[in-house]
Amino acid sequence: MSALWWYKLLFMTELLTAEALFTFRLQKRGYFALRAAIAVAVCYAVAALYPLPTKVSYSGWYASLMFLVLFATTFCALLFVYKISAVKLLFCGITAYTVQHLSYELFALLSNVFSFGGMDMYDSGILDFSTLNSGTVIAALVYFDLYVIVYGVSYWIMGKRFNAYADVDLDVALLLFVAAILLIDIVLNAFTVYINAYSKDYELIVCVYNILCCMLAFYIQASMLKVKDMKMEMQSVSDMLRQSQRQYKLQKENIDLINLKCHDLRYQISRLTSGKAIDDEELGKISDAISIYDATVKTGNEVLDIILTEKSLICREKGITLTCMADCGAFEFMREGELYALFGNIVDNAIEAVSKLDDVQKRCISLNVRNAGAMISVKAENYYAGEIKFSADGLPLTDKKDKDFHGYGMLSIQTLVHKYGGNMSVAANDGIFRLNIMFPSTGN
Repeated sequence: MSALWWYKLLFMTELLTAEALFTFRLQKRGYFALRAAIAVAVCYAVAALYPLPTKVSYSGWYASLMFLVLFATTFCALLFVYKISAVKLLFCGITAYTVQHLSYELFALLSNVFSFGGMDMYDSGILDFSTLNSGTVIAALVYFDLYVIVYGVSYWIMGKRFNAYADVDLDVALLLFVAAILLIDIVLNAFTVYINAYSKDYELIVCVYNILCCMLAFYIQASMLKVKDMKMEMQSVSDMLRQSQRQYKLQKENIDLINLKCHDLRYQISRLTSGKAIDDEELGKISDAISIYDATVKTGNEVLDIILTEKSLICREKGITLTCMADCGAFEFMREGELYALFGNIVDNAIEAVSKLDDVQKRCISLNVRNAGAMISVKAENYYAGEIKFSADGLPLTDKKDKDFHGYGMLSIQTLVHKYGGNMSVAANDGIFRLNIMFPSTGN
């Protein structure tokens, strides 16, 4: 068997391994194990049987065509195994091919620089144990370690996130641009390898150029996922705002109904008091109990009154002290659902934090909303237990296990603050979490 025949099988192994890293978390078709076994067998059969005519097989154009056919075979295999769209599978396949080719070029660069005792890892002679020497062992170890590192880092950067993007549309034009970069790089490498007369310096230059091309393609692919990640986060925030709008309307109806009932009960109590039908002390207790459900929070803003009254009831039920100093009617620039989402998330996060405290004396929340000249100041403080970790953008990270569906509360707050030209800062020290927000009074 020739060296090129041996390399066809090695290339197929490298490519299938990379594709497996980027696809194994995707939605699978029925009888996945059987389909995967058939797909792998077909891929190796195509690689083994791909013809290598003596006159043309060792030429740049024929080698390029061979790699294209082998990649197309693995792409068809992905379509046979996974139940997602062809465009998304093509994205996975191109990413995998980029990683494989980057690993190949890095090893080729090291081989050219250090020679490894004259042993070519991609030569069929690597299987001839009669010629085993230190160069063979070093070449094999460097090859294995290098591929493991590059594949591992690539999976850490992108592979873990692929499952979350099965239902996201990709930019086809940008994907085709990345494919063109990779194709040109592969063709250039093939022609460089099979040029009969070239200097070692020229080969090194082309090798470095190919590595840079692969890194550029990989960066673009990672950026595509980052953009989709941001769009998904914004969609989640938008969904939360819409849900808050519906929840606000429901809570407004409940508070209005409670206030009406409280008014009726107070009227009946006053009549009973006049008739001395029951003891005054007992009536006082009844009146105090009823006052818990009255909308006693008055901020000058109806929406804030409803939000803070609702949260006060929740805090009373949980044994939490909510101290609220709010005198602000200047939130007209913000929609009702957005205002509900803003203060609802602020207080809910604080309630969740203090509920974990064993010391009941620290189960308290402070909220201060006031006009400060041309600005509106919102400050919230609460005790917390444990350690709060912050992300790169300064937001506290959720401590829930399911991080894909939690942690959007602070992101929702930040989104609303930025939407209306405000600034937000968070700090956690000495067991106290502090949130400070400043809005322009006009919401610009």
